Amino acid sequence: MAVCFCACGEINSMIITNDNGSIEEIVTITLDNEEILNKGYSVNQLLELKNSIKAEAKNQAKNMKDNLNAKIDLQLLTTTDKDTIKTLQSYYNGISAFEGEEENVYSIKVVFKDINVYKYYYGISETSKAEMKEEKHFFYNKVYWYGSTMYIKHRGLCDAIKTVYEEKYSDLINHNEGKLTYTYVCDLRREHSNADYITKGEDFKYYHTWVIDKENATEQTIMFYYNVANQTNCILVCLAITFGVALILGIVAITLHFVKKKNRKE
Repeated sequence: MAVCFCACGEINSMIITNDNGSIEEIVTITLDNEEILNKGYSVNQLLELKNSIKAEAKNQAKNMKDNLNAKIDLQLLTTTDKDTIKTLQSYYNGISAFEGEEENVYSIKVVFKDINVYKYYYGISETSKAEMKEEKHFFYNKVYWYGSTMYIKHRGLCDAIKTVYEEKYSDLINHNEGKLTYTYVCDLRREHSNADYITKGEDFKYYHTWVIDKENATEQTIMFYYNVANQTNCILVCLAITFGVALILGIVAITLHFVKKKNRKE
């Protein structure tokens, strides 16, 4: 309990699925500089702590890149199938690492170039179970897509970094209160979801973010829906309206014609 309420730092993790197929694992480490100094650490020790955190995080990201290539090299030694060899070679260097720092927040990110590299790295054999339903209306159909945050149970980077901190900085890092989120990025404004919040980024893309229940991460359902126009019914209605308007105008024109004709006779 003392660690939960008095910790001087927090580790949060996020997994993002981009519309270009890439998958990102992001870990952010936030330090409360004032609290750390109040615990008796000097300014030099605080700087040393920050540098150590950055070095450890970069090392873990590098390990993931190296482990992927080592796994591919090992399998290539025992594989003769040409298609398999071609696939494995396409996975090579399929992980990139990036880092960022802003005030007291440091982040490290690894990017898998696509879902196939992601599944290969973590040894995920199951297919993504997605369910689609369609709710029909006269003018449009509402399409629902149900899936799961299947990536959440494979938090390689986050787990690796947390393990390091538990060994070295357990008195400073708050593990229990860290937030775990899953984000899906898309270009379409008309795509809606049951996300906890939806934001529009500076890149004009829409970020659907779910706050994940760590105890039920693999069972948490995500839902998207969007409307598709029923073109046949819309066209029929437009034609009917056009025909109706033309009919009314025709009746009015004929009526006026007979009225004028009658007036002339009188």
